[in-house]
Amino acid sequence: MTSEAASVTAASWQELESKSVAYGSLNARRLTDAAGAVLAVDHQARRHVLLPINHLEEGFNDTRSRGLVVLSRMLEVENEPSRPFLDLCCTDPAGRDAFNVVASELLDKLRHGASGAEAIASSLAKWRRFWSTAPIEGLTPEEIRGLFGELWFLLIWLLPHGLGHCRHWMGPQGARSDFQWEGLSIEAKATNSIRGHIHRINGVDQLDPPDNGRLLLYSLRVREEPASSNSLVTMVDRISERLVASAELLGLFEDRLTQAGYSPLHADRYREIHFRVVDERLYRVEDDFPRLSDTAFARGVPPGIERIEYEVNLEAFQHLVVTTKPDEFQSPSS
Repeated sequence: MTSEAASVTAASWQELESKSVAYGSLNARRLTDAAGAVLAVDHQARRHVLLPINHLEEGFNDTRSRGLVVLSRMLEVENEPSRPFLDLCCTDPAGRDAFNVVASELLDKLRHGASGAEAIASSLAKWRRFWSTAPIEGLTPEEIRGLFGELWFLLIWLLPHGLGHCRHWMGPQGARSDFQWEGLSIEAKATNSIRGHIHRINGVDQLDPPDNGRLLLYSLRVREEPASSNSLVTMVDRISERLVASAELLGLFEDRLTQAGYSPLHADRYREIHFRVVDERLYRVEDDFPRLSDTAFARGVPPGIERIEYEVNLEAFQHLVVTTKPDEFQSPSS
């Protein structure tokens, strides 16, 4: 989470952009609360964050990220002697809002003791994933709730049994079920219905079991309550903290978030939506579990019907509940 004191907003650039800039020069402003970092604007109106380093060899150049360029440069700032900086430049005017979020994250890292090189290196891979894929409007309220449910199941039910379980979060890749192992699939659903565990099912085959295996449905009931400490952003942060020791797993998790439509660009809006978990259940999808399948249609789905959505009410199916407690869940091998 980015500290408020270190945040960069549109207002942070107004004074710099109000003055003309000579070719090859920068209008610059040092930030007193961020270890000597500097905000700057060049003659092309491109925005820069300059992070001081001890010597050029400590820095690096990176031009692989769309809309972002990193260069090690010797610069004179505020009439001081020339010294080395890492220069992070936003080359895409359409990405300025996202750049503010990136810059805020970098400054927060500096405030917590990271060097300029460490701050940029640890953030670039993440933003290389998110930069060009953020939906303009962000997730809908229903999508926020659904993604929260998947991440709650991942964090509370799966990761205590092994961090490798994040590899089995397959829903964002378009898989039929949200979590998949050999011989087992789990579909995660979240609802805010006051009538109970009522969920929308997307497609006539979503509740079909996997080949040579079984299907479980995880049902999470939530309420939106401002006093709750749970939000989509806290779920992302808590999982990221659990995975931080493994660059491979953290990168995979961030890839899945991107595929699910999540971007930190919209984190401020997501952070305002707080969920209280009412109750949770894990169901066996078998026997008389309410569902449609191709066999429900004597001649198959009628021609011209491209998509079927329906709702299930699970309140009368307590006999199919496997457990309501995460610590009683027998996880498959990760």
